[in-house]
Amino acid sequence: MIKRTTKKQRIGARRIRVRKSLTLASGKVRVSIRKTNTAVIGSVVSEEGGKEIFSIRRKGKNREAGSALGEALAKEMGRRKLTAAVFDRSGNAYHGVIQEIAEALRKGGVGI
Repeated sequence: MIKRTTKKQRIGARRIRVRKSLTLASGKVRVSIRKTNTAVIGSVVSEEGGKEIFSIRRKGKNREAGSALGEALAKEMGRRKLTAAVFDRSGNAYHGVIQEIAEALRKGGVGI
């Protein structure tokens, strides 16, 4: 019998694998990305205690929404003098919207 996995199971396994490989150096924060049915959400989480510093939400699930979210995150991180971060894609493949967010963060001056 062929064992089939659901999309949620694949994303969950990827999420565990990605989080395990993240290493937080001193002075770095984690940029965590979540996708919902209607929006893309980016959160900046501190390394001490895992507390959320701020989060930004953009409506839409296309690449333009991802680019806008990345630019907004980079602008707010620059305002708060956060220049280095670890990119946590939360189990999503590095493709499409997730890739646009990362590229916009880099373009905005955040070292990932």
